[in-house]
Amino acid sequence: MIILEAKNLYKAFGKTQVIQNLSFTIKEGEITSIIGPNGAGKTTLFNLCTGQFRCNSGEIHYGGHRVDRLRTHQIVRLGIGRAFQICNIFPELTVFENIRIPVISHLRIGLHFLREAGTTESVSELVFQILENIGMLERKDHIAGKLDHGEMKLLDIGIALSTEPRLLFLDEPTSGMTPDERKRIMKLIEQVCIKKKITLVLIEHDMDVVFSISQEIKVLNHGQLVAEGAPEEISQNPQVVEAYLGESIAL
Repeated sequence: MIILEAKNLYKAFGKTQVIQNLSFTIKEGEITSIIGPNGAGKTTLFNLCTGQFRCNSGEIHYGGHRVDRLRTHQIVRLGIGRAFQICNIFPELTVFENIRIPVISHLRIGLHFLREAGTTESVSELVFQILENIGMLERKDHIAGKLDHGEMKLLDIGIALSTEPRLLFLDEPTSGMTPDERKRIMKLIEQVCIKKKITLVLIEHDMDVVFSISQEIKVLNHGQLVAEGAPEEISQNPQVVEAYLGESIAL
């Protein structure tokens, strides 16, 4: 089943064409990686899908709704979440408070009966669940700005999870991490997505991560889709190897 479909997307900044006639689909329940060289248009594509930018032309459909003309908060309400390349946290607040704020905001939007009942316990319960899912329950009272880089990334993902997304976009979730941290965090993200039945789309430059976690890989170059398919197909695709990978990858 298709959860997201983009049709003929075009995005330019002045005379610079960033996305050109781009069409693709995302399958529900899968983990899809978007790869390509720097400047390929990957982050711009995420911004179009999540409402940060508007496309010059084309359409984006999610769950029966056309979303390319909606505001970001409207897209979030429909079930699309996003974590950014640069952590978007409240550094002076605790880990618990960082999750609690978006949880309260989300409950006021979608679960009015909780707000009316004034059930602070329900909010705290949801916060604890999210912290447990991202492996940070024991860090709940720590100041967010004093966490290490990997923990900040996890907290940022937890904030994205607080809106209970069906579709989650992650922009370079393992950037700046050691190889061991990357493996641990991506395994944790994979487990959360399976548990919560979240469809995951990620931008990632670590090819070991990409080829180990993805069911589908889409390759962008100069704002165009040059290849897509299962990891086995992409790893041996001559055009992808020449333009991006440098050599075929043995899986």
